[in-house]
Amino acid sequence: MKSKKMPVFLWSEAILCGLLSIALYFLAEVKETYQLLYAPFELLGKGLRAMSLSSSVGNVGAVLLYVLICLLPLLLYIPNIIKKRKIQSIHWMLVLLSAYLFFSLYYFINPEFIPELFHQGFGETGIQQIGKYTLSLLFYLLLASYIMIKCLKNMEQGQQESGLVRHLQNLLTILTYGYTAFLTVVESMNLIEIVTRKVAQGKEMTKGYYFIIECLNMLPSVFLILLLVKAVALLAQLRKEQYSEDTVETAKALSWAGKITVYITLISCISGNLLQLVLASNLSNVKFTMTVPIFPLVIAYVSMLLANYFKTSNELYEDKQMII
Repeated sequence: MKSKKMPVFLWSEAILCGLLSIALYFLAEVKETYQLLYAPFELLGKGLRAMSLSSSVGNVGAVLLYVLICLLPLLLYIPNIIKKRKIQSIHWMLVLLSAYLFFSLYYFINPEFIPELFHQGFGETGIQQIGKYTLSLLFYLLLASYIMIKCLKNMEQGQQESGLVRHLQNLLTILTYGYTAFLTVVESMNLIEIVTRKVAQGKEMTKGYYFIIECLNMLPSVFLILLLVKAVALLAQLRKEQYSEDTVETAKALSWAGKITVYITLISCISGNLLQLVLASNLSNVKFTMTVPIFPLVIAYVSMLLANYFKTSNELYEDKQMII
């Protein structure tokens, strides 16, 4: 995927995820952020359960679909294994991931069995929520572990500079799209909750204050996505041509995005806290935070150093070409 088209795809993804958050909030009754973790498993479990109870044919179809879904991590990598004719050690994690899917998805299909896994002191509803959250969280932990180890394996195999740049570009691209989807769904649900929240008569202005505070809290994450996009653009340019003016300008653009992200993060954090302090007597819930944008600051410094390095390298390269 070309880096120039990346903003268009991100905007499209944000719109689709915004619509998805509306559907989850009003149709699936996903009201809290933590419910997002297990919402896909819960919807899938309800669908398989409804199919299974519909008829004998539906039961067979539900069982087959259940097995197919649980084997999906292995099925996706069978072509890769056949192509290389070798099973790497990392592929055994897919076996573990698939086995865990059999275990966890069974409890989402039969949520009445979830209380058997936990202590009985939370009440049946509380135990089910804790169980669903825990089961889904462990799945994401296994998946993230596999991705991280896979990235380290790719780093070891791609010892050449071009290979490392390609793997890093792919990793940042996946991170950018994943973070954009997660941020859009979470923040959209938070804004929907604020807009639809029932307030006492004469308290509509308070709802507006919460909306402004939420937007201030969201701004740093939006600019962090911009920073990631610029980083992907720099890596794409490095793969294309290292000794060029375009590479220098792309590195400077990344440095600019890092500095802007630092300023926006600090301004948003200070403004949000000050606004809550001023309006504390009118707000029923306040949350003071302290955000130190270390990552964008480091990126700004590193990208500026890279820009100077590429500029010097470009001048030396041109001098060498003139001598030849």
